Amino acid sequence: MLAIAPGAFLPTSAFQPLAEAVQASAPHLRLWVGILKIDTMALMTLYGGPAAMSSDGFRAASKAVSDADAYRKLLKQMLERATAMGFAPRMEGPARTGNLVVLCQSAGGMAYPDIARTSAAATILLGTKIKVGDYFRHILLSMEAWPRPLMALSGELDGQMRWPWDAPYIAETAAMATKFGGRYVAVNKPVIWIPGLNHGNTSNGVVNTPRGDVAAGVTEHSACMKVLGAHVASFLTAHLAPSEQGRAEAEDALLAAVQASTRHTAPYCAALGLGDVAAPFAEALPPREAASGPWRAGVLSGAGRSAGQADSIAVHPGVVAAAEQHAVSMQRQVLAALPAEALERLTIVATAHTHVDTLLYSQPVLSPLRDGRWLLTVHVLLHFRSLEAERAHLCSQAPEHWLKLKCAQMVAAMLGLPDPAQYGTPAPAELNRATLQQALSAVPATVAARYEKLGRKLEFEDDMDAMASGPASPEVFVRQSRILFRHPPAPPAPAGPDAGHAAAPAQAAGTVKVSSPFVLVPPPADVASKPLTTRFMGPFYTKIMSIAQAMEWVWLDSLREVDSPW
Repeated sequence: MLAIAPGAFLPTSAFQPLAEAVQASAPHLRLWVGILKIDTMALMTLYGGPAAMSSDGFRAASKAVSDADAYRKLLKQMLERATAMGFAPRMEGPARTGNLVVLCQSAGGMAYPDIARTSAAATILLGTKIKVGDYFRHILLSMEAWPRPLMALSGELDGQMRWPWDAPYIAETAAMATKFGGRYVAVNKPVIWIPGLNHGNTSNGVVNTPRGDVAAGVTEHSACMKVLGAHVASFLTAHLAPSEQGRAEAEDALLAAVQASTRHTAPYCAALGLGDVAAPFAEALPPREAASGPWRAGVLSGAGRSAGQADSIAVHPGVVAAAEQHAVSMQRQVLAALPAEALERLTIVATAHTHVDTLLYSQPVLSPLRDGRWLLTVHVLLHFRSLEAERAHLCSQAPEHWLKLKCAQMVAAMLGLPDPAQYGTPAPAELNRATLQQALSAVPATVAARYEKLGRKLEFEDDMDAMASGPASPEVFVRQSRILFRHPPAPPAPAGPDAGHAAAPAQAAGTVKVSSPFVLVPPPADVASKPLTTRFMGPFYTKIMSIAQAMEWVWLDSLREVDSPW
């Protein structure tokens, strides 16, 4: 049996097409499908009283519903009804039904993954996350440590439960593949990315644009149902079908789907710093000797773990390394006009920060080495908008990069170049343009073409000089300044009974103007002869997009009708 736990306020009829599509794609199973009828407001009122209608009351009522195990009781009632109609549950111990799989869609993922972990044979996540209540706080669970088979289905154009948040799990399963082999992982922990699928087409096809879902460029609803039905049926068949041939065919289909998913998502995962997620799935079988070491086939194993905890908010080491690499790249662009022979005497390294206080008290430093060489240390803070935004679920998974660099004139002076004032420092807009260009070069050609045709374009202009109105406090600049995204006026809302169902316009209206804050203080002409100049003089501080963040804009956020909160 497949039990479907719908998202918030969705009727059971919204999942009838999906149920039929799964059954049509599962010839090796006598498949029952049950759709839970979850009256969210009735449950909130029952367990939270009239106060449940307030925001604080709703949170308290949600906890009360969970504490009362109300969702598990609904699943139990559905199983009892199905049994009365002829379904034969295969019990494994007192609580687990061995021939039951629970599919959680959207808000259905708030309670049912944990229930399914203890009560069912497997779990399927459709347009939702393992930690749906706080995934945007970068809280991760380990898919490898999850004790039962777990499938995650994610839509490329899902503007509400955006697929980039699945990137850590894609990377984790890739690391698993180096140990277990690609086929085992594809069968037991598949993360499948579906082109053209938005959030609405994981249920009834209604595009909830006010919530941030995407309508432009999406695949037609019935086609999405066929694709989803085939993936879900393959997972069910691989685990529940009595036919050996049926299971083998399903395993082949799952492996092919995961291989395609990792090929498509590999450019983003690489830009984020998670490694090559596609390479490990090239081998279907595990190695003859157990894999060892943390780095295997271009991915890092075990990065989502935290000592003594079920979940983790640790930043992936690869994400840190990608930030440092980007900072070095941007410092090199600042110095691009300097003679090549002078730059050969300069080594640039970066230190990444995840706490604003350590960035605040760190300065870019030029340190003399032997034989006329210099070491330039720059700094970068990984800033995650989702940790401070009101609509955090619409924010990028990738960080912004707050940079502390040296201006070109300062470096030229310390390298002993004549007339160092001739070397200008590029504006932050130029660094942002270069970052966007790298993103456009990295995404698949189809994604870049769709952005060109349908997406809102980014225009980088009017950078904000923190020194324009007089000396600024470094602390105020570091802590309070933000990259400014100015969206065009919203188009008129559709009217009439079909409002919310209408397709998006051919191209999202207007462009988004991006302005970065910066501090630039050229050094005095005789800076090379002054003491302590290597630490405090010639700063160029700014805040820009990361390559992975720009890729998210190109891939997804540019297609939204509502403004993104970043």
